[in-house]
Amino acid sequence: MKKEDLIKQCRYYKGEEECPDSIKSVKLGMLFWIAEDFFVRCYDQYKDENLQLLEDTGVTKFRSVWEGKASDVLIAFLFSYFTKSEDCGSEYVIKGFINNTLRIYFGSTSM
Repeated sequence: MKKEDLIKQCRYYKGEEECPDSIKSVKLGMLFWIAEDFFVRCYDQYKDENLQLLEDTGVTKFRSVWEGKASDVLIAFLFSYFTKSEDCGSEYVIKGFINNTLRIYFGSTSM
């Protein structure tokens, strides 16, 4: 997939070299920007691995939360980034990602 097509899927990252100050003031904005930057830069390298993580942990059961708002691959990169130091298979971690992280992600900006 072309870089430009991936950037179009992002809410925060628009191809900048550095995170804009306007995003830093949004709750978790800088973290979302970093995760989307990773999504764009490393799409080919980590796409399959991150999609498998989404499937293996059961996060795909919650697809209705992001369906029509974001691609499975983008959600997989966000999940991987936001849970990288946690037990990502933990029910607590998954519920936190679905109920808190994605709520903030979708509520903070509009596509």
